[in-house]
Amino acid sequence: MPPFLLLRADASTAIGVGHVMRSLALAQAWQDQGGAVAFVCAPLPEKVARRLQTEGCAIHFLPADVSAERDLIHTLGAARSHGAEW
Repeated sequence: MPPFLLLRADASTAIGVGHVMRSLALAQAWQDQGGAVAFVCAPLPEKVARRLQTEGCAIHFLPADVSAERDLIHTLGAARSHGAEW
């Protein structure tokens, strides 16, 4: 079984959804090989969050105005909680 994959990506009405959708394509390929995936994201538009969940991805939401340092701490915490290697 492939190691757990954690993806850090954001989407919003201001920046668009391309980063998350490209990351979802990677997540789907990972899942096709039997792996599990979680995303770490700033708050997402509801439709985008539902799409990730429909595709079997867990989501860890960051606080809306998180600093870069706190972003890293939250992301590392999510990686540790899943035992993510990638």
